[in-house]
Amino acid sequence: MTNRYELPFKTIANTTAPSFNAVFDNTSEIFPFQSTGLREWDGPGSRSVRLAALSTAGADCYFAIGSSDIVANSTESLLLLAGTVEVFSLPRPSNTHICFVSSTDVTVNVTPGYGN
Repeated sequence: MTNRYELPFKTIANTTAPSFNAVFDNTSEIFPFQSTGLREWDGPGSRSVRLAALSTAGADCYFAIGSSDIVANSTESLLLLAGTVEVFSLPRPSNTHICFVSSTDVTVNVTPGYGN
């Protein structure tokens, strides 16, 4: 049987709003993956998240994934380059939120799912 994280990326089934746009700037901004009635996040492990940086060149951002008290910064967070799409695996059920920060106004489309 194939593990879910080995499958191509898929959004979570039975979701009416499978993605959302995170809009932020130089203040660390946190967003929950689950939104009651729109996006379900609870369930088995092997979750992933697809991030699509919609902003123009030079609008890179940093992000961190964790619980509701996570903070993103330029020294300890992952870098997402402007204009790129990346999929990140989230092996822990406690990873319920994502936090972003940038030196300029940025929009990132966030799609919770599974696979890679």
